[in-house]
Amino acid sequence: MKVFPVTTSTPLPDEESWLKSIATTTLQFVTTVNSILRKSTALIQTLQSTAVFWVSQVTGTLNQANNLINTMTDVFDSNHYGRFQSSGNSGLASHQTYPVLMQKQKAASAQNRGKVATVGDELTQSVDAETYAGVANALLSAVVLSVSEPQDQIRIFIHLSVFETGNDVPGVDDAVQDAAILLFQRLALACLGRAALSYQPVSPDDAWDMMTLAGEALEVGAVNAADMVHDDTYRDLIALHNTVVSTLTERGANLARFTEYQFDTSLPSLVLSERIYQDPARNYATGF
Repeated sequence: MKVFPVTTSTPLPDEESWLKSIATTTLQFVTTVNSILRKSTALIQTLQSTAVFWVSQVTGTLNQANNLINTMTDVFDSNHYGRFQSSGNSGLASHQTYPVLMQKQKAASAQNRGKVATVGDELTQSVDAETYAGVANALLSAVVLSVSEPQDQIRIFIHLSVFETGNDVPGVDDAVQDAAILLFQRLALACLGRAALSYQPVSPDDAWDMMTLAGEALEVGAVNAADMVHDDTYRDLIALHNTVVSTLTERGANLARFTEYQFDTSLPSLVLSERIYQDPARNYATGF
């Protein structure tokens, strides 16, 4: 079992940690690409070709996450399915009443998925490094708005953080393509940290699972940056990793642990609620 050390009792502000990672990643990409494009502006086509692969992977991953079941179950809170149902975690945001939330969810889902497609088209047509980096970040921001549950965001961004084009793209410059791939991967890692910091666990085990899932991906990204001597990126990802670990550890520390009970025979829920919780109100009819 892998243990993540918590190096500070005062974690960085949530927003500061992932935003700083985005800023460093963007600056490094723009500096690298501009130095190459000064030799040949024709290499902008390499960025556009790489973006086509990236946008395809983003939209494909998003379509899998936004299937009909997830879209519908996202609108129900714990009063409908119970607080431990798999699609009941909307992070730290408060729930609204069901009819209002359902209408907002349906409208927002369609609107935000349309925005992902629009921003994706803009990315594949960007003609300079600054615009390219900015639109790439806007694309992932649109993904965040399209997926309401932090745990789904976490899995999406873990998948995107290991993005590769798959095959060599004919007629592209390797240095430019590698810079674009690193940009996409590291922006995904920053968004992964953002999603992890918005996650509200339901138990210490849940907090540990999400902390491990996100922490390992951030750790891999940090090691990769260190191997490439990208010191600023390494420091940012390590800081983000430590913030995620300390934040989720703190959130899970005071939560009740899941416990398995076994009885010799079937018992009414009213009896079970009294025996386990000493509270008859915790029967099945009220969310046992």
